[in-house]
Amino acid sequence: MAILRALELRGRVLLVLAEPDEAVEKSFRNLPEVRIDYPGNLSTFDVLFADRILFTTTSLDALTGEESAPLAPPEAAEDAGPEEPVAEQPEAASPAAAEAGAESPGTPEEAETP
Repeated sequence: MAILRALELRGRVLLVLAEPDEAVEKSFRNLPEVRIDYPGNLSTFDVLFADRILFTTTSLDALTGEESAPLAPPEAAEDAGPEEPVAEQPEAASPAAAEAGAESPGTPEEAETP
């Protein structure tokens, strides 16, 4: 039940597992608002009846036929440090504007201030 609260999942929850998992099934089977199903067994009714659907990574991969990129562990994200913002490079001026130099209209020196 703590995982449902942590993910803020309320109402009827459909938990989709890639394959039977006895420990997970025992943990959720006494919760009347949770239903467990598998990718090959999902029906339109199951999906529409649920208020929220929780897929495991492997069950989503099995359903879509694609492989998800692994997530970085939280420690690795913290060790990387904060991301530095990338400064945008100004667009290169056309050759005609380069020949005109600072006298060309639209240069920062000539910009009017509001």
